[in-house]
Amino acid sequence: MFEEYYREPEPAERKKILDACVPDDSDAERLEQMKRLFEIRYSVDKNGVWADSFVRSFLELRMIAEKTGSIFASRRNKKTGMAALESLCLNRLGEFGEDVLYRELCHTTAVYISACTRDKKYTSLIWGLGKISDKKTVGKIRYDMQKVGEDIPKLLHAEEECRILSRAVKDTEEKMLEDL
Repeated sequence: MFEEYYREPEPAERKKILDACVPDDSDAERLEQMKRLFEIRYSVDKNGVWADSFVRSFLELRMIAEKTGSIFASRRNKKTGMAALESLCLNRLGEFGEDVLYRELCHTTAVYISACTRDKKYTSLIWGLGKISDKKTVGKIRYDMQKVGEDIPKLLHAEEECRILSRAVKDTEEKMLEDL
C-alpha cells in the first residue's frame, strides 16, 4: 500500500499519495506516523517551492564528514552534526517507530543518490570539462555513503543513535548502485 509513496521522489506527489491512502485498522497508526514525518521533513514556501529538510541534513552530514580533520572546526562540526541528526528525527524513535523512520531515511538516501547521478557537476571532470565514467561516479557515491553512514556516527560518538541511518544508507546504496 505504501510502496508507491516510497518510490515517488517529488514531495507534492508524495503528499497526494499520502492523502489518498485509506488504511485498514492495522495500518492506521503507521499512516499517522508517516503523515507527521512528512510534515517535519517537507515545507513549502509562498511560491509553492518544496524544501526537503532531510536531504538538507544529509548534505550537512556529508559536508561535516569532509571536514573531520580540521582541529578548529571540531566543536562546530559536532554541534552541527548532532543538530542534523535531530533534524532527521533520529532522537524520536519512540514517536515514529523504527520501520517508518528507516523507510524515510532510505528514501532520503535514494533522493541524494539520484541527484548525484543526474548532476553534471558531480559527474564531471575538473571545471566541468568532460564526464567521469559511470564506474568513477559509483565510486564517488560509495565514498559519500561511507562518510555519512560510517564516519559521521563515529565522529559524533553516536553509533547507536545513527544505527537506523547507517542501515538505511548501506541498504539503499547496495540496492541503487548495483544497477549502475
